[in-house]
Amino acid sequence: MKKLDYPNLHFYVGEENGQPVSYGRNLILDKKVCFLSDEFTSNTHRGKGMAKHFVEKCLWML
Repeated sequence: MKKLDYPNLHFYVGEENGQPVSYGRNLILDKKVCFLSDEFTSNTHRGKGMAKHFVEKCLWML
């Protein structure tokens, strides 16, 4: 459970109409390295740019 309190570990949930449709997490290792460990999008919501937005958000955090 200690890892859930780690300030550089981030979890994201993408929603559409209040329903979760995607999930992602990343780990900021330092000011130049971000480890994208997962990104999942439901089949019916693929192709809408959710993963792209998640990666852009991760890069913005560096």
